[in-house]
Order: sequence, then C-alpha cells, then structure tokens
Amino acid sequence: MFASILALIMFSVVMIWVGSLYRDKTEMVEFHLAGRKAGPLKMTAATFTLIGGGELVTLTALSYVYGFWSLLFFGGVVLGFVIFSLLVKRARKDAVTYNFLSLPDYFYLNFGAAGSILATILACISLGALLLIQFVVGGMMLESATNLPGWICITGMAIVVCLYVYLGGLNSVFTTDYIQAVTMFGTILILV
Repeated sequence: MFASILALIMFSVVMIWVGSLYRDKTEMVEFHLAGRKAGPLKMTAATFTLIGGGELVTLTALSYVYGFWSLLFFGGVVLGFVIFSLLVKRARKDAVTYNFLSLPDYFYLNFGAAGSILATILACISLGALLLIQFVVGGMMLESATNLPGWICITGMAIVVCLYVYLGGLNSVFTTDYIQAVTMFGTILILV
C-alpha cells in the first residue's frame, strides 16, 4: 500500500512539473490550443489515454448489460467521428481566419448566439460525463490499490489535473497524455 501511494505521489509531482514547463505560454492560442500545432503523436497519445481504464470498464459493463444494443452507442461514436472528419477542413480554415478558441465560437459565427449556447451545453454534458467517468472509475481503481477512501483519490486526481492544466494549458495536457500513454502501454506489455 505504501509503495502504491508513493508511486502516485511521484507520478503526480511529475505531472505538475510538466505543467510548470509550459507556464510561459500566455498567449491565448498557445495556452488554449497549443498553438494549433498538435501533431499525430500528440493526438494519438491524447486519444489513447482518453480511452483509458475508466472507459474500458464502463464500456465493458455497457456491453454486458445491454448486449447487442450497446453497438448503438459505439456506432454513434463512430458516426460522430466520421461526420466531424468531413467538416474539419472548413472549421479549421474558419478557426484560423477568425481566431476561434472553441467549438461554441465556431457555432456563434455560423449559427448565432443560440447555436453557440447549444454547442456549449452539449460540450458541457458530453465532456462532463466523460470527466465524471474518468474520475469515478479512476478513484475506484486507486481506492483498491491504496486502501484510501475513494473521495480522497478522486479529490487528489482532480487537484493534480487542475494544477497542470492551470499551469500549462493544452501543451501540458498533450505532454502528460504522452507520458500516460507510454506508462499505460508499458504496463500493458508487462501484463501481457
């Protein structure tokens, strides 16, 4: 138990340190969008860590409970990626031209205030649910590994994430995702 807690503390310190490396990135596009320069490696690491332990447990449970019908969820996710991949060129061109920082900015330009409000609400619901899954399942996993109460694990995770995002913005998120992806992949190889 002590070794697990020590490893988590060391990992958290590294994540916060990474955030501090980017604290000089104060320009809005650099802080919020990593200067619009996320390459394939950063995006792959971000996607790999997004579909982490929380999602694997949740999606497995979803498949177990709903069986074949859970494919509707997976199909919706794939359909969303396909639709957005078809629209991304236009959105990226407009984002550079009008200096957008978010999807609601894009919707405001194309659909007015109502479109922007709807995009904000949908983003909060979808990303909030994803974040909730990450924290709850991650907290449960840390609780079993450390014997600490779940609320302490969840609160600790939230503090670490808030610190490195506050310090370095999206640059720190990409870098910590890369570190987490390497760690997860290494762990998978060890387990196999």
